[in-house]
Amino acid sequence: METDCMSDVIYSKKMFLEESLRQQIKSGNYQPHDRFPSVAKLKEQYGLSQVTVVQALDRLEAEGLLYRRKRSGTFISPVSKVRQVLVVSGVSRLKSDELNRFLCHLDNSQMESRSNLIILCCTIEEFEKNSPFLKVVYKDLFAVIFFRCPEMLLRHREELRESKVAALFYGSSAGSKQLSGCSFYCYDERTLVFRALDALYERGYRDISCFSLDTDVFEERRRHYVDWMLEKGLPVCKEKVHILPAGGNGFAYMREKLRQGMNPGRAVFCTSNSNLGTGCLQALLQAGVRIPEEVAILGVGNIPGLREFHPRPAAIEIDFQGDAARLVEFFDNESAGEAPPGRIGQSEFILDCNQTV
Repeated sequence: METDCMSDVIYSKKMFLEESLRQQIKSGNYQPHDRFPSVAKLKEQYGLSQVTVVQALDRLEAEGLLYRRKRSGTFISPVSKVRQVLVVSGVSRLKSDELNRFLCHLDNSQMESRSNLIILCCTIEEFEKNSPFLKVVYKDLFAVIFFRCPEMLLRHREELRESKVAALFYGSSAGSKQLSGCSFYCYDERTLVFRALDALYERGYRDISCFSLDTDVFEERRRHYVDWMLEKGLPVCKEKVHILPAGGNGFAYMREKLRQGMNPGRAVFCTSNSNLGTGCLQALLQAGVRIPEEVAILGVGNIPGLREFHPRPAAIEIDFQGDAARLVEFFDNESAGEAPPGRIGQSEFILDCNQTV
């Protein structure tokens, strides 16, 4: 028992030393190739044994934070310098589940990165306010990701290039069309819609209506819905395409349409699950419609948030976790300055039918 306790104490001291030294390196107090304190100095400073100090340094070297030269000492690795990645969005992370999950996955991915990335976030308004002195506010700024705001990238790409800050757009293929000469990582709207509708088709659904919102992104998804229906040889009529005003409430809209005698068909494709898909689901359930036996619902986005609904609509969404990992890997391999123009990656999708279609 005493031996076990002693081992735990030694392990705790080593972990404490590792974390203390790791924070010193990542704080920016050292520059790449600076000499790091010797084993003797660290022994004296922390009051630990030589074995414990050497093991901690071995660990930090394995993480890529330090490197050693025979007979010269220990030095700060070039990749240990803090590099800030700023994500700019039209909304705050508190108001967007998708932005919040994207940021969380970036945070998780950077923990396994060999670059010392720090993920930050601000709104468009905050970015515009700080843009004249970005390098003062963010002294270690390495890259800016414009999350679904391509116009911001176009407006600021020259000043970012002059500041040697990489800039790229992350979002829909619709947004990337205007970004000639810019870097972008996007998801293809056509593939997104076709995969969702193929899932319904493979399960025998043919009478499929579309519920959408009156914005540019959702207009593109409606066009792809029409293209898919025509490609499959299925009838497309005005009565099957329902367009709500931007910010419209799916519950109120579907309830009113049902009151007017609308037939939603055997399946409903919603261009968004937020408010629209979930609202349509609640209105159908309130009207006594059995889901999915009478009407199946498949919408875009928010798979985790739909788990509170029973039954819940099927969903397809962007693989934010995979995108975050690939973006961090991209930053690992980039030097400061400028991301290469054109597409640097394309999103995959996650489909969750979960026996609801």
